[in-house]
Amino acid sequence: MAQLNFLAIFVFFILNSCHYYSCNDEYLWQPLLNISDNVFAKAILPHYIDFNHDIIDNHNISQQCRMDIHRSLLAFNQRKTWSFKLFNSWAQSLPSGLMIGTFTDYGDYDQCLSIDHTDIISKYCFVDLSLPMPNPMPDHHNIVKKFPVIPTTNNTNRPDLVSNGTIFYDLSHLSPLFYYIFIRMGICIPYSCSDTDIHHFIENKGIQETGLTFHSSTCTIKSNEKWIPNLPQTAALIILTILFAITIWAAIYDRLVMKKSYSITETILLWFSPIQNAAKLISVKTSKHDDLACLHGIRFLTLVWIIIGHTLEWNPMNLFRQSFLMQSRLSSLGHQPLFKAHYSVDTFFYLSGLLTSYVTFKYTQNDYRKFRYIPYTFLRYLRLTPQLIAFMLLLSLLPPLYDGPLWSTYMNNVMDKCSLTWWHNILYLQNVIDVQNICALHTWYLAADMQLHYMSVILIGMLLRYPKRGMLVTKCLILVCICISGLTVFIQKHPPGGIVTIKNDFLDEFGRPSEFLKFFYQPWNHANVFFIGFIFGAKLHERSDWNRMVSMKTSSKLLCWLLAFSGYLFCIYSTAPWLYGRPYDPFWSAILYPLNRTIWALVLTLIIWLCITNNGLFIGNILSWKVFRPLSRMTYSVYLTHVLVFYVALGSRRNLIDMRMTAILSLLTSSIVISYLFGFIFTVLVESPLIHFLDYLKNYWLINQPLNSEETKVNNNNDNDETDEKKLNIPEYDVNERQIQLILNSESKTNDLYGCCRIMSGKILFVFLGCLFCFDLIAAIDYPWQPLLKISNNTLAKAILPRYLNLNLINDYHLSSKCRMDIHRAINALYERKTWSYKLFDSWARSIPSGMMVGTFADLGDFDQCISIDPSHIISKYCIMDLSIAMPKPVPLHLKTHVQVLNDNETQN
Repeated sequence: MAQLNFLAIFVFFILNSCHYYSCNDEYLWQPLLNISDNVFAKAILPHYIDFNHDIIDNHNISQQCRMDIHRSLLAFNQRKTWSFKLFNSWAQSLPSGLMIGTFTDYGDYDQCLSIDHTDIISKYCFVDLSLPMPNPMPDHHNIVKKFPVIPTTNNTNRPDLVSNGTIFYDLSHLSPLFYYIFIRMGICIPYSCSDTDIHHFIENKGIQETGLTFHSSTCTIKSNEKWIPNLPQTAALIILTILFAITIWAAIYDRLVMKKSYSITETILLWFSPIQNAAKLISVKTSKHDDLACLHGIRFLTLVWIIIGHTLEWNPMNLFRQSFLMQSRLSSLGHQPLFKAHYSVDTFFYLSGLLTSYVTFKYTQNDYRKFRYIPYTFLRYLRLTPQLIAFMLLLSLLPPLYDGPLWSTYMNNVMDKCSLTWWHNILYLQNVIDVQNICALHTWYLAADMQLHYMSVILIGMLLRYPKRGMLVTKCLILVCICISGLTVFIQKHPPGGIVTIKNDFLDEFGRPSEFLKFFYQPWNHANVFFIGFIFGAKLHERSDWNRMVSMKTSSKLLCWLLAFSGYLFCIYSTAPWLYGRPYDPFWSAILYPLNRTIWALVLTLIIWLCITNNGLFIGNILSWKVFRPLSRMTYSVYLTHVLVFYVALGSRRNLIDMRMTAILSLLTSSIVISYLFGFIFTVLVESPLIHFLDYLKNYWLINQPLNSEETKVNNNNDNDETDEKKLNIPEYDVNERQIQLILNSESKTNDLYGCCRIMSGKILFVFLGCLFCFDLIAAIDYPWQPLLKISNNTLAKAILPRYLNLNLINDYHLSSKCRMDIHRAINALYERKTWSYKLFDSWARSIPSGMMVGTFADLGDFDQCISIDPSHIISKYCIMDLSIAMPKPVPLHLKTHVQVLNDNETQN
């Protein structure tokens, strides 16, 4: 009976469901079938392209491209999904938030490349449009120095368009940024359309009317072909497979075999054990004689500084929302320590020199006969090279692993350079040969460090054999290198240091290393810092009982730390006068550039001396904190591999980086944490076995003692009681950094006039001629933004106003009179080019979101720009509007996945 009741209820349920869904002739989405082609096209197609006029009827475009676009439009009118995906993946219009520096709209990369190749082969491209700027970019171009891109109110027929409060006036103060920022929009087109075709249909009449010009385009296609590795990738796969197999075998053996014989074979196998390597790596045990414990904290903090610098500086401005904040952030004195990370590279040069002399003299015990030139050099080469090769092999595997709007752009650039210059890295010549094609930019330091070690071999021999003469030669070498740096800066008119507001002193307008950056990469440019550390390391070894000899009063300690902090501030802020566009003098540049680095080395000397003599106060205790020991051991691995993390985060990004401090802090934290996690894996799998191998070579080659099994067992158990620097006869100064951003000063090249201006008659003549020149310049100057003043109101409205906004709503009496009056006033202000009105309408979501067929249904416009409008003009408010497609109400409790909203018989075609 119970079964019959259940069956009756089930049948009733089914019949009721049928009545609710299938037996009802009123399908909720029926009105969607009645949408006209014009309305559908207006809602979905990008409005800055007339596909019929700009592409299909344009004979400058290849025939196959025009045919495929025409076929796509026909399929679009037939409501084919693949065609909807193609056109809905475009950036629908100019990006929202232009007045606060949001210039990028990627459209929808994933939806574009998800189109089945049986329908059409699509490719995703991003197109860069630029505002007209003076060409070429001025030397030492400062991003806070305004360009005369628009005429003054006295030099134009439309002074109302360039007066205070208009969009042209406000943007002109930010004009220096437009050398680095482009209006970047994503488009999705058939594969048959070439880069030339893109150029032709993007530079159409509608784009030209806005005053924008085509700059470049970059495309990506998703291949359905099976990935076939090239030679480097094949080698990388084979080596990694063997390494993983040995590592797993070693882990199993180490875990299961309790009694170990420590034979040669077993010892070599256990070198690869991730269990032992990880335990040794994370150990915080210290030795009683660890006099240099503070170096661990210095190395960790320096590497964190490097990662922060690379994260902030290697991201192009187009990747940021509110990129106009860059101008104030880069020129802010409070932010200068973050952007001066190029001093971190000198910190590592200093530590490298210090440990070179300290560890070598400790090993040789000041006995010249115990020092061997060739083993010393060869072991240093082995210490760095295998990890570098492993890094380059991993780099070769990146391209097929990820994708994104920028992925192919960055990976192709990196892979092209590495395919040409990989052997430069193996020979450590990448900083002096073909620098603009360097494979992995940050590896320049490894070359400079290796070259300085080659130089130090001779000095070590001299110091061991003739201590006084060797010390004198080392000091003379420091002075010679200082003079070389100063003379080079003076002759080539380089800046006095890293000026973060002058970006083309680091990379030129084509993205190539500048002459100043090439100069910075040279080893003699850092030799003074390296050899100051070298001398200090030798002195430390001479007097190993510093901590028992020096006892200072608290006031003396504070005075020493104040002196160190003052030196730090001098190095950071000595170039501050040039942040705001002040022309630099070659004489001062030649003095400040080597002086800053020398002071930096002396500050490090004072800090380390205070720490090892137990006068470091709480700062010394922090730097010597045990937690820094494992983090310090990973320094070389993290330095090498953190760029892999950066490439993945940058190239696979689908959204923009917010310039809010909380967002930047989150970005920096994630970069540091992920870099150290990946560095930990790299250290355990690659670097730790190599260190064991170098210990083995040291025992056989340098010390010339047999590998005793019992000794090996004891040493393996006690390795954690020694510092990494003392375990090896070569110093553990593995890391470094490429200079974050050597960008400096001075757009003027009129320094020679200063001498003439000291004479009064010369001054009068100079001023007189200058006035005549300026008068002629004002009369004849060609303002790059002059065409923008001729943009018609209709063109401006079409480019800025949201497509679904009907201007006739000011006559809609369903709206309150106050609302209609304010909208009417805002539209009139837009036609007068008022900035506040532009911000108001530019903050709207322009149209239906790109990517609807992959589930992207939100476009939030620009919240920050909307609420940034000055209330004295209008009180704005930001709102989110939700539109819904008709669905059954209320939602049935038994609803799972499907509701029939269309008649299948009517829509099957």
